[in-house]
Amino acid sequence: WLRLTPAATNGPEAGSGLERLVDLSPMPTWVTDAQGALIWANRAWLDQVGAVDLEAARKTGARFDRGVDSLLAEAHRTGARQDGFRWTTGSDRRMAWRILAEPLAGEQAVLAFAIDMTEAEETRDTLRRHVSAHDETLNHLADAVAIFGPSRRLAFHNTAFQSLFNIDPAWLDDRPTHGELLDRLRQKRELPEVVDYSQWKARELSFYESLDAAP
Repeated sequence: WLRLTPAATNGPEAGSGLERLVDLSPMPTWVTDAQGALIWANRAWLDQVGAVDLEAARKTGARFDRGVDSLLAEAHRTGARQDGFRWTTGSDRRMAWRILAEPLAGEQAVLAFAIDMTEAEETRDTLRRHVSAHDETLNHLADAVAIFGPSRRLAFHNTAFQSLFNIDPAWLDDRPTHGELLDRLRQKRELPEVVDYSQWKARELSFYESLDAAP
C-alpha cells in the first residue's frame, strides 16, 4: 500500500516531512525574508555558522557570509534566481561554495542553497599549479617545443620555439592552427623546399588521425 498525504503548505515552520528531509541534507539551506532576516535554516547551515539552534542563530544575527547576503538581496529585488561563488573561512579551513538563491513566489522570501565546491576547487588549483610548473620546465629547455591540442590549435609553445623561427609572440598567443603555422613558416622560408607543398602539408596534418606514433 502507498498512502499519499498532502504536505503542509505554510513553509518550513510547519514541521512537515519536507522540512525534516531538508534538515537532514548535508547542504546548508536557509530562508530569509525581504529584509534579509533569517526565517529558517537546516542543521548543516547552523553547524556552518556555529549556532546551536535556529533561535540562537536569530538572536546572534548569524550570517553565512556577507557577500552571500548581497546575493540573496539581489534575488529578492529582481525576483529571479541568482547564482554565485564564494570562499568562506571557517574554524579550521577555507571552503568554496556555489550559492543558489531562489525567490519564493508570493512569500516575500528567498530560499538559498550552499553547495560545497571545496574539493573541486582545490583539485583545479592543484592541476593549475602542475600545468604551470610543466610549462615553466619546458620554457627552460633549449630545444624548441610546440604542443597542439585535439582541435589542431597551438596549446603551448616555449620561448625557444618562438626564437627559433622568430615568430611574433602575439600571433602565437592567438593560438593558430597547425596548418596556419606551417603556412606562416613557409612564407618566412623556414621550411624545407618541397615539390608539392599541399601534399606535404596534408601528410604532416594526417598525424592527428593516426593511432600510431610518428617516427
